[in-house]
Amino acid sequence: MSLRWIATCTLLVALSLWASAKPVFAQQNYNANWIWLDGVDAWGEAGAPAGSVWFRQMVRSDGPSTGALRMVSSDPFEVWVNGQHVGKGNGKELYRFSLNGIVERGPNVIAIRVDHADGKAGLFVDGEVRNQGGRVFPFDADAEWMATTTKPADSWLTADFDKEGWAKVKVLGQHPNSPFQDLELKDSYLDRYALPAGYKIERIGEPDLVGSLIAMTWGNKGRVIASQERGPIITITDEDGNGIYDKVVNYSDKLENCQGLCTVGTDLYAVGQGPDGVGVYRLPDDNNDGVADGIVFLGKNKSGIGEHGPHDVVLGPDGWLYHNMGNHAWMDVEMQPNSPAKHTYEGVLLQPSFKDAGGHATNITEPGGTIWRFTPDGSKWWREVSGFRNEYDIAFNKFGDLFTFDSDMEWDVGMPWYRPVRVNHCVPGAEFGWRTGATKWPEYFLDSLPTTVDIGRGSPTGVIFYEHTQFPESEQGSFLICDWSLGRIISVPLKKSGATYASDFLTIVSGNPLNVSDIEVDRDGSMVFCVGGRRTEGGLYRVTYGDEKHTPVSATTIAEMIALPQITSAWAREDAAAVKASVGEEEWNNKLVEYAKTGSPAEQIRALTLLSQLGPKPELDLLISLVDSEDVMVRSFVTLLLGDHPDKKTYIALESLLRDIDPMVARRACEAYVRLNQVPPKEPLLTLLGSDDRHVRFAARRSLEMIPADQWKEDVLKSERPSVRTYGLLALIHLDAIKPNQVIKQVLDLQKFGRGGMSDRTLLETLRLSSLALIDGAEGNQVEQLGKNLLEFFPSENDDVNVEVARLLCHLDVAEATPQIVNYLETVPSEQLQIRMATFLSYKGNGWTNELQGKYLDWYEGTRSWEGGNSFVPYLANIVGAGINKFSPEDRKALLLEGTSRPFASSLVLKMSKPEDIADFETVVTGILAAAEKSDSAGADELVNVLISSLGQSEQPAVRETLRKAYETTPDRREQLARVIAEKPQPEDWSVLTQTLQFGDTTTLQLSLNALRKLEQKPEEPEPMRQAILAGQKLGDQGGQVAVQLLQHWTGKPHEKGEDLAAALNFYRTVYAEMFPKAPPAEMQKVDVEMAGYSLQDLVNYLENDPQGQNGDVEKGKVAFEKAKCVKCHKFGDTGTNVGPDLTSVRRRFQRKEIIESILLPSQVISDQYRMLTVITEDGLVHNGMPVPDNTKPDVLVLLLNDATKLEVPKDEIDEEVPSKLSVMPVGLLKDLTLEEIADLFAYIETSKYNEATADASK
Repeated sequence: MSLRWIATCTLLVALSLWASAKPVFAQQNYNANWIWLDGVDAWGEAGAPAGSVWFRQMVRSDGPSTGALRMVSSDPFEVWVNGQHVGKGNGKELYRFSLNGIVERGPNVIAIRVDHADGKAGLFVDGEVRNQGGRVFPFDADAEWMATTTKPADSWLTADFDKEGWAKVKVLGQHPNSPFQDLELKDSYLDRYALPAGYKIERIGEPDLVGSLIAMTWGNKGRVIASQERGPIITITDEDGNGIYDKVVNYSDKLENCQGLCTVGTDLYAVGQGPDGVGVYRLPDDNNDGVADGIVFLGKNKSGIGEHGPHDVVLGPDGWLYHNMGNHAWMDVEMQPNSPAKHTYEGVLLQPSFKDAGGHATNITEPGGTIWRFTPDGSKWWREVSGFRNEYDIAFNKFGDLFTFDSDMEWDVGMPWYRPVRVNHCVPGAEFGWRTGATKWPEYFLDSLPTTVDIGRGSPTGVIFYEHTQFPESEQGSFLICDWSLGRIISVPLKKSGATYASDFLTIVSGNPLNVSDIEVDRDGSMVFCVGGRRTEGGLYRVTYGDEKHTPVSATTIAEMIALPQITSAWAREDAAAVKASVGEEEWNNKLVEYAKTGSPAEQIRALTLLSQLGPKPELDLLISLVDSEDVMVRSFVTLLLGDHPDKKTYIALESLLRDIDPMVARRACEAYVRLNQVPPKEPLLTLLGSDDRHVRFAARRSLEMIPADQWKEDVLKSERPSVRTYGLLALIHLDAIKPNQVIKQVLDLQKFGRGGMSDRTLLETLRLSSLALIDGAEGNQVEQLGKNLLEFFPSENDDVNVEVARLLCHLDVAEATPQIVNYLETVPSEQLQIRMATFLSYKGNGWTNELQGKYLDWYEGTRSWEGGNSFVPYLANIVGAGINKFSPEDRKALLLEGTSRPFASSLVLKMSKPEDIADFETVVTGILAAAEKSDSAGADELVNVLISSLGQSEQPAVRETLRKAYETTPDRREQLARVIAEKPQPEDWSVLTQTLQFGDTTTLQLSLNALRKLEQKPEEPEPMRQAILAGQKLGDQGGQVAVQLLQHWTGKPHEKGEDLAAALNFYRTVYAEMFPKAPPAEMQKVDVEMAGYSLQDLVNYLENDPQGQNGDVEKGKVAFEKAKCVKCHKFGDTGTNVGPDLTSVRRRFQRKEIIESILLPSQVISDQYRMLTVITEDGLVHNGMPVPDNTKPDVLVLLLNDATKLEVPKDEIDEEVPSKLSVMPVGLLKDLTLEEIADLFAYIETSKYNEATADASK
């Protein structure tokens, strides 16, 4: 991280403190609370005791994130997030802090110290972490925060800290009820933004006016031309000239969802969905009224318009148009044969490769994202650059160098192939090596080019070069890049470094949110940007610097035009066209030629740019006269333009420029030969292959490929300069002018002096060439010798060398390498290097021992505590799983016998194995299940689930009995067990499958119904048939017909109702009533919320998903057990009455949701043992109750009534007994309990000592 960046972060924090420390007043309906120490009357008359109080909270995010914090405290405070000091402030003032770049995936620790002096105390926190999908993870002050008055160790700032001495806070109340209610907490829209000192921001286009915007450019006459998300191109104008845009008209509704716009004269070039499909269009506005007069299709794209599709179009300083696209887009045009990026390939050695575990871009191959050059009429297209992931925008600097801001794959965070968002210098022919999944090329591959600046996490959108004067001199000439997800606009002050550029970066604007999509520079030097995308709020904003008013610039003469800043802007081109029309083409050309010959270097380049863009094109003689300029940037720019002049004079000039002392000029000379499709001289190119500048070597190699290989092949193969040979060999491979084995022979020759005989760079180049040769089919003795050589190189002190040597050793499957690489895996500190080694080892077949296999799985077990992107854990499972696939059945057995010591790894072994892949499968897996069920280690629960699924593949009687027993004794696994059992149903599974019909989810119900249909048994009791009918009703159109098929199978009676599910179920209800006339009706009961107090779903959600619902108090639960009158009929341990079912081990027999349902719907399922009777006496009295056995009174029928009292009815007075269809258990037992009391009740009845497995769980 650069010092400049650190200084800027400090400045932003200081600014946010200064900007936010101001009087505020109360905002109504504000949800966050004030908190303080528990047990302290902080708002009482006496206030809180003086002293420091430390507060902390942890919030976990499921992905790369942004964050924001607003807070007020009664006293001075300091705040840290993830151990980083965020800021400090005074009491009774509102502060805002941006947490972008600080919060992250996984746990985020918010830590605050408040130094209380006297009086009333409190801390108010309103904070959130937000992932890239927009999901919010709040950390507002609430009862879950913790506090202490004892100064903690430094670990209090981390996720792993000692909680001793800490206690949950007391919630004092909401802001309107606080002693600090006079403080305003309401934000304006500008409060979301933070800028360095001197910068200001204002909104100049209201969201309701402009909508959600995804691209913008300047139109003529001061208009903004913009693209609405999923909408048309619009023209935005400031009708009253007050600086605020107030009118919108459609520029064109024939083109939608455009992600690229570029005004050239009276034409708008746009990229979007149009009448001829997706592609590049030209929309002329000949009368200059801000509305398109027509639409012309220039180039078709094979993809749709999407986030990774076709993006922007810009006019280059050379007068050509350039179009960029993401990795899901391909131009459907004829590529010109002299395209610099014509030759692309996957270049991946280890196959099959690991694609993204989440399924993203798994079918996308090279070239990845690309940039194309094309003629204004769209007749010719050249592919200029390849190998991006998803570069949304491109921009030229004033020297003609093209740059972009490429995206990362956020799911890859934590993996060695993760690439941060980055700035790339897009030289012609550049290959940046994006490949799908784990196959992205490392930056050191000699057939690719490296990043210019790595930025970090983010989501790149619009870019522009700031070539104006309003901003500080340090930012003039900077590359301004927009980051949508982290909400920031970044300045990258690129400086020439050899043949390319280098830079650090700093943030100019940040916000929460700041969904910035595109950016431009206005005539006054202010920065204008638009926001929108992904259906977020739109708008236009302006950023200015300093207090003085800056006058918009314009030009009416050629001299003014030469001095005009931001020469690459559309408004500058508008002025240029007007000046040219005013003075006439002859004067325009003569004056600009004069400036090109005699002006300052800046004036020379501007004059050449104006001639190239507006014509007439600079004449060849003019360009040749400038090739000897003392200014390197003039020589470099001239060299670029020479690439459009095929002529003998050009070739003579370029040969001289190949020998230029400046690497940038030499690089451009190489590129010019490719652009001209001209054969260059070999000698200077061979010299340039040996350059210390990587960009020069790359360009020279590409230019060398223009020469027939037989003219220079021997020069390369005999060269004593290593990089001449390595880059020359690469060129021969690209031209298919060398056999793969000959490449290996050359590699062996370069490596003949061993590790000390070459530089790390040369060694890496030879290793890459070896991979390319092996991809092309190299084999035989030389390849075997290569493997032996590589063993001597591993391990080395260079991490990159170790990666490439290990890659090759694993591809060659050198047995002796396996222990070396496993040892390196265990000892190297870097997680990324460990993952690289584990990935390569997954391809190894030779050299494994049980000990090494165990170490491999031990490593995998340890990774489960690591943090990474969405694909991190699945990637590791796929990688190690591929390695497990090479282990024998005996190997897998031996590894599984140590199963509970590494539960996650054992789970993976089981997932990757069929029963026949594990020796003694049933014995091994059944034994591990018994041990895993007793383990409380992390991963044991997952292991049990996988073991159950594995056992389900067996049909052995003993295994099936194990599964049925587990079903009885572990209710929380019941649905999984039912699904497993249903896969291969047996007659003994009848009870399990029919019982599951009472509670299964959609999938489980369908599987159970279908399994029952495969069995010959038919119900002899009413309940299975009743539950099958109810299951069909529950499933509805999501599988209800499966129930109908089962009912037809059971009854032998076809329903003849076609696809009418309701009619079919009614038919079987009638059949059911005829078969079991005294049974309860097969009708779905509904919870009467008014009587029950709660809905079924609300209670299930509270007890299953709410932290408070999962953390009830056992002692308080005992009180709730009595309050709900459970104690009158049920026994729990030594408490209660043994009239209804004994609840002592209820959680060993039923899932929580089954228990909730039986309380709210007591008549839904009634055991025969507890069924009610309707008793009619000879006197005509009717009593409803549950018979209670009483051996002391044989002549009396004792009935338990639903109020838990008993009624004795003499048996000789009973006229009739009719089985009731209702339960004696009343509805509404929970009505008088609060949610907290219900949580306490469930905590009580789930007390572990009362829930051991019962001898007969079926009772």
